Amino acid sequence: MSKTTIPRGGITADAIDATLIADDAVSEEHIDTTAITANTEKSTLVDADKFLISDSAASGALKYVQKSNVSSAAILTQVGALEVTSSQGALSIPSCFTSTYLKYFILFDRIQVDSNGADFRMQWHYGDSSSNDSQYHHYSALHRYPSTTDAWSAVNAGEVKLGQAQKSGAGNFINGFMYMYHPLSTTDGTTNGVWHMQNNSNNGAGSAVTVGSFGTGDSGSNSAYTGFQLYASTGDIKGNITVYGIKNSS
Repeated sequence: MSKTTIPRGGITADAIDATLIADDAVSEEHIDTTAITANTEKSTLVDADKFLISDSAASGALKYVQKSNVSSAAILTQVGALEVTSSQGALSIPSCFTSTYLKYFILFDRIQVDSNGADFRMQWHYGDSSSNDSQYHHYSALHRYPSTTDAWSAVNAGEVKLGQAQKSGAGNFINGFMYMYHPLSTTDGTTNGVWHMQNNSNNGAGSAVTVGSFGTGDSGSNSAYTGFQLYASTGDIKGNITVYGIKNSS
């Protein structure tokens, strides 16, 4: 049978449909980038959205996977943030602890006190996210200067003392982080955490490092903590705080 060459103009529009294309005949050289770029962009994905993949476990067979089945690589998710450049009585982040996460990572950045020698402290919010729990804080801290060491602890205190004798003025910052575990728990002793701070001391001993841990005994309805505030023992305070929820274990 002789082969007939059909000129380009001899094929009418839409004359070739799917039944006339051989299986596996459409390869990368026949697909233009506009197959993707010419389509409508979607800025927010939902769980039912699908992605086309080549399944290496099935010899490269094309399959789809739903977004709901794609594990998230994010370990930390920001759940609260505060940036205060003008000093005020307290740095407060309410409603940052929810049932979504069991553990949290808190960053303290460029915290400054207005009063020379002020301690910096923390209290937890409970209930309506604006009341502070002023009791049942248990903590212990080790404070290391270049040439000496100090320590403090308390049982059933009205706050957690994160650091002491902070120097005020330009360039004297408090920087550090805290891990907090199970803030919503109502089981006695379950809510606890650890912190690590660097600060400039007012007592002439120089820059200091503070490490500590805390726990909270429970008191009825006051035991589920929903947020917190950072404040100075005297005077006002300013700086930045960021709170991240830590991805729950599978």
